[in-house]
Amino acid sequence: MSDDKRKTRSQWFETYWVLVAVLVVATAWLLNLGFGWAQLWAALKADSDETHINAGVFGDMFGAVNALFSGLSIIGIVYAIRQQDQQLKLAREEVKTAQETLKIAIEDADKTKSILEEQQKQLSIQNKSVSLQLFENTFFNIIENIRNNVSEMRYNEESGQTRLNSIKNSFLSTIKFTEDEELIALNLSDMLKRNNITRNNLSSYIKLINTLINFVNEFENENKKIYYDIIASSMSSSEVVIIFYYSILDKTFGRNTLSDFIEQRKLKNVVLYEIKMFEGSS
Repeated sequence: MSDDKRKTRSQWFETYWVLVAVLVVATAWLLNLGFGWAQLWAALKADSDETHINAGVFGDMFGAVNALFSGLSIIGIVYAIRQQDQQLKLAREEVKTAQETLKIAIEDADKTKSILEEQQKQLSIQNKSVSLQLFENTFFNIIENIRNNVSEMRYNEESGQTRLNSIKNSFLSTIKFTEDEELIALNLSDMLKRNNITRNNLSSYIKLINTLINFVNEFENENKKIYYDIIASSMSSSEVVIIFYYSILDKTFGRNTLSDFIEQRKLKNVVLYEIKMFEGSS
């Protein structure tokens, strides 16, 4: 039997017995009243001395009824207290049910929060993966453009890396290496002004190298070193020497992209070795 049915049945029994008690009291009162009137009527009809006595007995019989009514009042009070207790019990059960419902709602909210956090985590991983893929596609496309740019360099019979090697040798022979970077920058600037072909060959190449390095600098990833290493390993020794000299020239204009890259990858050692080899072969 369910709790609701038990409550309904209990309440019905309580009401039933209260009605029975009221009915008993009312019946007793009516019977007492009828008996009293019968006694009084008989005494009046007999016209005897017992009339006054019977009238007193008749009045005393109502005292018993009053006692019954007092008992009934007590029953009513007990019933009212019982009803109030039932109401309080129902209120406590409703509060308990509400608390349990709230607890379940909080647990569901926590589960939903955990699910959303996990989804957010997975979405973040996916976004990083997509971002990395897009970055690498662009990164290797720029490297390919740089290789194509080198291949398209021409001067007389020279092309590609052969042309870059000749430019490197002209740098080393024309610009004496010194710790005075301002002097190196001045000599390189004069050389490029006098040699339009060299300047034109290197213009697009240097722009692409700057673009590639800046692209990696702006990428938010903890593994940037890998991409800097790829850039450095893709360069020939001739390219390293040329970029080194251009980095000194760029510094005079406040541009540090190339110089920072040379320093980070410790490429100056490659330049010093090439200078030593060039001077030894001269």
